[in-house]
Amino acid sequence: MALKGYQEMKEKAEAAIAHIQDQLGSAKRSYKKIAAVVSEELAPTRKRRKRRSKMSAEGRARIAAATKARWARVRAEKGKAGKKTSKKKGPKLSAAERAKLSGGQAT
Repeated sequence: MALKGYQEMKEKAEAAIAHIQDQLGSAKRSYKKIAAVVSEELAPTRKRRKRRSKMSAEGRARIAAATKARWARVRAEKGKAGKKTSKKKGPKLSAAERAKLSGGQAT
């Protein structure tokens, strides 16, 4: 008895799913037709390739010269500010002091 009720519910659910799928299928078909027509209307008649512009040797030379000049100015400004020095090292030890610190390991 209970099995019969579940089978009926299953059949109703399957029928509802089939109805929804039919509606979606017709919408898909109509969308494809419309999209095909619109794409044909909007399609360009002639495709153009974008050409890559070429730079002359003179132009490349000017850019290289400007770059070198800019870096020269940067280096000059850096030199005016003064060079940063690393930490000063401690005083140098004599051989006797080194031996004393190392515990007689240095010979």
